[in-house]
Amino acid sequence: MSLRKSNRLKPEPVGQVVRAISSRILELTNLEGDVDNLPSKPGVYIFFDEEKTLYAGKADDLRARISNHISTWTYRDIIQGIQRGHRTLVFVVFHELPVTISARELTAYETELIRSRDPEHNRAGRSNFQG
Repeated sequence: MSLRKSNRLKPEPVGQVVRAISSRILELTNLEGDVDNLPSKPGVYIFFDEEKTLYAGKADDLRARISNHISTWTYRDIIQGIQRGHRTLVFVVFHELPVTISARELTAYETELIRSRDPEHNRAGRSNFQG
């Protein structure tokens, strides 16, 4: 996969300790139709385009959290930009983690994603991605 080769999906150091049960990558334009197929389990997720990481987050319930993102104005603006050709494709990758993961471990995973990727919409622990 070219994204992995370009270091867009490089493994995070904490990911070497907390192994994902499953991982999946979806185009943002297909996300709304696939949200019911996402796991209702803990995990981390990353929104990114061809050039940069946009947002990284954690969730106790991936399906509920990503559904929440779909309901935001920012999400709608990004989709409209893609449809109009003003924005490149955007993807979301999620990693389902073991249900036995502690809140502290989940937060450490998210913190490492933010530290290593410097997402555009994660600034000082606050998100602008939700609009």
